[in-house]
Amino acid sequence: MEKIGIYTLYNSKNFGAFLQAFALMKFLEEHNNCKVYFIKNNEDKSKINLFDYKRFKKNFYYLIQDYKFKRTYKHFKIIEKNDAIYNEIDSILFGSDEIWNVKNKYFNHIDDFFGVDDKKSISYACSCNESTYDDIFKMYGLGAFDKFDLISVRDDNTLDVVNKFGKVNAKKVLDPTFLISYDKYLKKVKFKNYILVYGYHFAENQINKIKEFATKNDLKTISMGQYQSWCDKNLHGDAFDFLSYVKNSDYFITSTFHGCVFAVIFKKNFGVFVNENIKVKEFVKDMNLKDFVIDNIDDLSKTLDKKVNITPDIVNSKKFIENSIKE
Repeated sequence: MEKIGIYTLYNSKNFGAFLQAFALMKFLEEHNNCKVYFIKNNEDKSKINLFDYKRFKKNFYYLIQDYKFKRTYKHFKIIEKNDAIYNEIDSILFGSDEIWNVKNKYFNHIDDFFGVDDKKSISYACSCNESTYDDIFKMYGLGAFDKFDLISVRDDNTLDVVNKFGKVNAKKVLDPTFLISYDKYLKKVKFKNYILVYGYHFAENQINKIKEFATKNDLKTISMGQYQSWCDKNLHGDAFDFLSYVKNSDYFITSTFHGCVFAVIFKKNFGVFVNENIKVKEFVKDMNLKDFVIDNIDDLSKTLDKKVNITPDIVNSKKFIENSIKE
């Protein structure tokens, strides 16, 4: 049985980060008969200030939500590099998520995210998001990616950056959240007739139109994972609760990369605010989702009237992993 290590942002406080790590682990365990370990990297830098009275309700929401996130980490076998089991690992997969985004201030940037010397290093669906060639070069020099035996990325922007470092054999693959089925992880939901909202920031005109659409269609507005004071309900839950609410929603509105991913997986009536987000722009282009981009907020009803009917080709992505760990 192959022993595989994973370097990724497994405990960032958002559903996408957890689910990409979980999906990669499950694919390796169930489809490749591997034993999987996550290598501790202490990356989370977010803080909660419960003494800010004006934001107490919001922060109290996040306090409970953080507890929900932490409970899911029990799914992972977490080790450190000085643990004996590390010496038994055959290969290390790096990613997915934006572990190469050196401009992201919400996690610690460790050198090991760019490969290690003592193990076979394989990147899977990594992203540098808004970080450029120059940003990475300033930190790691021309040999930034030299420790990798095999490289795959999840978007053209990252592929272009990697190519500039001379890694012209890098492959483009799908995010690991596409690799598995989620049916057995879904739960019952407590609400019906709702719009699920998943994003960080929404402009006032966006909020007004969403509320107007909800009222017109006799729907509740529900947010999960991010506190939105304007929503009817702000629900706590783990990543599997989130997936269940996505699947059972009447409509789904997001501004995030993984929000779009799960809209595609569950074939939802959905709309996305791109908001100059490079990750989302790339995904919309790759999946041909331009009809689901909310460019004109006055066309919200027209956008949400359409349902996604896309089945991504995951064969090459699965083969990349399978072939990489066998070589």
